[in-house]
This record gives sequence, structure tokens and C-alpha cells, in this order.
Amino acid sequence: MKKLGFIGGGNIATAIIKGAVDTGIVKPTDITVFDIDEKKLAPFTTLGCFTAKSLGDLANNSDIIFLTVKPQVLENVLNELKEVIAENTLIISPVAGAKTSKISALLGSEKIIRVMPNTPLMYGAGATAITAGAAVTKDELDFAKKVFSALGVTATVDED
Repeated sequence: MKKLGFIGGGNIATAIIKGAVDTGIVKPTDITVFDIDEKKLAPFTTLGCFTAKSLGDLANNSDIIFLTVKPQVLENVLNELKEVIAENTLIISPVAGAKTSKISALLGSEKIIRVMPNTPLMYGAGATAITAGAAVTKDELDFAKKVFSALGVTATVDED
């Protein structure tokens, strides 16, 4: 079973985690969440997820990392993450306005899947567009589709 990490414990992370756990895609014990606001971590602990004290802890316990942060902090997060991330870690990003090329340039990796969900995702009735970077495997893309299909419909599209 893949270990999932979430950077940011807001609404999108909550929706993705809830959908993936409720549908049996992952167990809560396969999920680690990091947020600089430790108060946001309590619901994840209650669910049975692990929490991390740093990005390094999260990266060490994750095969796939979801960037569930606000666009204005993304660059700082990626600059810190690139120092601790393993070479083969898949990144899944729903960050608005952050193209795969930007994330790739900051991380030095093309194992990036960009997803653009809409708000009904939080109620299991979302629509998510998915695009994959050059180094993403078919199995990795299929996993992302499976996770977001648990939250509504998905469509694989070109990023533009």
C-alpha cells in the first residue's frame, strides 16, 4: 500500500482524505498530514492518520505527496520540500494557478500530476481535470484517477 502525505490540512486535504478512506482506497494509517498550524491536525489524528512535525518527517513517510496548500505559500513549501524529498516521490498538486512546469522547475522533478477539482469535491460530487508530467507512470496516473473518482468524475486532459 502506498503511503500518502498531505502538506496542508485544509478543506481540499480533508475532502481527498475522507473520500480515499471512506471508499477503502487507503487506510488512515497510510496517511500523514503536515500543517504549520497544528490545530488543523486534530481532525486527522481523530480519523487515525499520522501527523508530521516537519516537511522532512512527512517526506520520509510518503510515497505520494499532495500539495494541498494555498498558492501564495507554494514556492516556499517547494523550496523546503526539494531538500528532503526522495527522487521517486510522486507529487499531486491541486494548487490553483501552479502549472506542472513551475512545480517541476522548483522541485527538479517531472513526477507531477496536476489536478484541478471544483468545490463540490468536498461533498463527493466534484469534477476533476487531471494532467500528468513526463515522468509519471500509467499506474501513478491510474491511482490519481482512482482517488479523485471517489470524489466525483474525472477527466484526463492536456494541461493547456
